[in-house]
Amino acid sequence: MAKRTFELDDETLRMLKYYLAHSQIEEDELINRLIKSFLTEHLSSKQIQLARQHKGKDSFPTDEILRNFGDMWKQD
Repeated sequence: MAKRTFELDDETLRMLKYYLAHSQIEEDELINRLIKSFLTEHLSSKQIQLARQHKGKDSFPTDEILRNFGDMWKQD
């Protein structure tokens, strides 16, 4: 998968650097674990199953998943 660029706020960046300096995990692996953990906690099992079957932009109902994911944010 292509590399993505994102910006961390100062506090998150400091915590990330501290954690990485005191652990044996690489930054990419940690970020992948964190994102996967977050998504598996916030998506339904059906959505996870659909996402795992995803092989291209038209292989599952992206609009439905994003709509449900957006609704999840509103609930918190």
